[in-house]
Amino acid sequence: VDHYGQTLTLKPIAEKLPTRPSLEVGQPAPDFSFVDFEGKKHRLSDYRGKVVLIDFWGTWCPGCIAHAKDLVDGYQRLHKKGFEILGVHSGGKREDVRKFVAEHGMTWPQTIQTREIPWGRPLQTPYRFFGAPAYFLVDRDGTLITNDVDKPAVLIEEAEKRLRVTK
Repeated sequence: VDHYGQTLTLKPIAEKLPTRPSLEVGQPAPDFSFVDFEGKKHRLSDYRGKVVLIDFWGTWCPGCIAHAKDLVDGYQRLHKKGFEILGVHSGGKREDVRKFVAEHGMTWPQTIQTREIPWGRPLQTPYRFFGAPAYFLVDRDGTLITNDVDKPAVLIEEAEKRLRVTK
């Protein structure tokens, strides 16, 4: 854009950007990896065979705070049956997030995205994260079960149905 905002010049990019993954139900969930608060490395694909809830959240988000109890209750009830939650916190200070997680009994793997990159944050970008809370439920085979539900109680109920099928 010129100095006066009169013209716009577009230039081709030097490298082709990666194809954006589909977030349609039944499609493979975009794989990602992260290091949790204890320094342990996790990869979504390592959880194949489990039903996984990906929780994009923030301590600054009223909905996330309100849903924390549902997540904790569901995790405690279903974890041993093959249910996992992966928490991706957006922004904030690590110490504050750790304190919130401990106080609320959120014992599943957690990470925090603080480093901005030109196209967003590495874990949030493939999932088109625009605001918290955002949840994705991934089936045992790594495909997306849901992509637009904003209440974890509904997702936990769906996870429970999926886990019952194979008993």
